[in-house]
Amino acid sequence: MSQSTDSTGATPRPTGAEGGAGSGGGRWGTGGTNGPAGARANLASVARRSIIKLGGGIANGIFGFVLVIVVSRGLGPAGTGAFFLGLALFTIVSNFAELGADDGLMRYIPRYRALGHTQDLRRVMQIALIPVAAIGTVFAVLLYVFAEPLGSFFTHGRHAADLVPYIHVLAPWLPLSAASTVIVSAGVGFGTVGPVVAVDNFGKPGVRPLLVYAVIAAGLGATAIALAWSIPIGVGLVVGGVWLARLTRRAERVDDYDRRAPVSPAGPMASEFWKFATPRAFASVFATIVAWVATLMLGALQGTKEAGVYAGASRYLIIGGLFVQALMLAIAPQISALLTTGDRRGARAVYQTVTVWAVMFTWPLYLALAVFSPLFLAILGQKFVVASTALTIGCFGVLVSMATGPISAVILMSGLSMWNLLNTIVGLGLNIGLSFWLIPSHGIDGAALASAISFSIYNFMGVAEIWFLLRLEPVGPGFGVVTAGATVCFGGLLLLARVLFGTDLPVFLVAGTIATLLYGVLILRFRHTLHLGALRDAMRARGLGRANGGPGEGSADGGRHRAKPRFDR
Repeated sequence: MSQSTDSTGATPRPTGAEGGAGSGGGRWGTGGTNGPAGARANLASVARRSIIKLGGGIANGIFGFVLVIVVSRGLGPAGTGAFFLGLALFTIVSNFAELGADDGLMRYIPRYRALGHTQDLRRVMQIALIPVAAIGTVFAVLLYVFAEPLGSFFTHGRHAADLVPYIHVLAPWLPLSAASTVIVSAGVGFGTVGPVVAVDNFGKPGVRPLLVYAVIAAGLGATAIALAWSIPIGVGLVVGGVWLARLTRRAERVDDYDRRAPVSPAGPMASEFWKFATPRAFASVFATIVAWVATLMLGALQGTKEAGVYAGASRYLIIGGLFVQALMLAIAPQISALLTTGDRRGARAVYQTVTVWAVMFTWPLYLALAVFSPLFLAILGQKFVVASTALTIGCFGVLVSMATGPISAVILMSGLSMWNLLNTIVGLGLNIGLSFWLIPSHGIDGAALASAISFSIYNFMGVAEIWFLLRLEPVGPGFGVVTAGATVCFGGLLLLARVLFGTDLPVFLVAGTIATLLYGVLILRFRHTLHLGALRDAMRARGLGRANGGPGEGSADGGRHRAKPRFDR
């Protein structure tokens, strides 16, 4: 068993990814997960957080899509391109300013609590947030100063005046956005998705379409639109900060730790934290660039109109990703604690089951989008239907991603952040190289193909790494059932309907209803293999809406046995 002396000055303990079997059960309910009851408790815990986050993810997806409709119908393809190019630049730089501290807190908060070092929570949050605020301010100044050359480059030198106002208005909000992301991620580290759902899924995305619509309807320009989109960032920062303070106080009150123990020295803690977080900072920004690179490359190589069409169409690909993000946020503290205490069997069970759930819920969606892409794109406006082939290509790329499950969460929470950095560098390099090759000759379709290929290789690399390094694999019981069932019901049946009757809305509704009924029967037939009982238990659990220790909340047992908070409460 590999061991090291940590920053708390405690006796040697298992490292994050290599805790051996003899490391004990931990303090957060990870012990005993090798048995069926413990495994079911782990799955029920993940299911509770996943259901809450999924509800928030669905809301976020709806709000986000409404925003796309508002922008695309209000500004047209060229205006939509300028809006999303500005948003892309802001998102990438803001993500870099987070410095990986969001994932660092998601890993180290449950880690310190599991090891009985709750007295170190406040210090580790300070270690995370102070550099983020400082670097975010520097990046904001640079983004503002270089707005004009960036605008000229990413609009193919023709529509810089359309993009620059977005950059100028968004730049000052950059440090606030980075700090807000780190704060709500810290809430996930406490085992609750409440802050993320309230701030990032309902609050900010819910207000933005209303504000942007009001501005566009009033006939105001890019400056007002950017300001309308930005204002919710500040409100979210305040709400998230208050919530995090309450979560911290609650943990200090209920955790089982030595309250007389001194806080660990800042130097060793910072060294340990940033050793993990720094590679993640680069990995995170590379992953964000990968997500936006097609839009940016289309803007740079062909112009804002093509970038706007692709940006609008590709928003459909985000919908299922919200479900996987929900699983990632739910699984992250669980995987961290399980691997810290050496419970690889429990980690494997959780990972495989949530992968099956991801496929079960998202494959039908993406297969339907792939087959009926012209119908869905017409919602944005007839000028966006030209991206139907690109949307179909993108959907098949996402199917591969869903089949690997929340792979990034497993890699990061096992402490393998350098491997995640390698994966994202390779993925980004492939995407940029393929974009330079394919976009000039194939335009929007080439951008979609470059993204699909690079994302698939990125995910396959992650699967190979956790298989060889951690002996974890995504394919478990029920995987074949959901993949085959979704392919036949939503791929085969909907494709047959399109060939015979076209892509009109009534055709989709009838064929989609039949496919859903058949698929539902199949899922019910294999409900035990798919561990749907864990989802049922989660939905029946008392306090579902306040699961896992939201601020001021009681635990699921009504507040009894508060001395040892557990993931399965």
